[in-house]
Amino acid sequence: MEASSVGGSEVAFGVHKGPYDTIGQTWEAIMGWIVAQGRTPAGHGWEVYIDDPQEVDSSELRTELYVPVV
Repeated sequence: MEASSVGGSEVAFGVHKGPYDTIGQTWEAIMGWIVAQGRTPAGHGWEVYIDDPQEVDSSELRTELYVPVV
């Protein structure tokens, strides 16, 4: 996990690799990281789907997860 900046606000960012039905584990890891850093989520997170599930095996799918933080 790492902090990054988008549109003037900082975000926590992570990449989930694997099927969509296990993405909740990565969201939990990001939220845990945010708390461990002494930060607070500052809005709704979002996902960016990197791979096409019709072209990539579900075990290799990559999804970027972002959460704005303060």
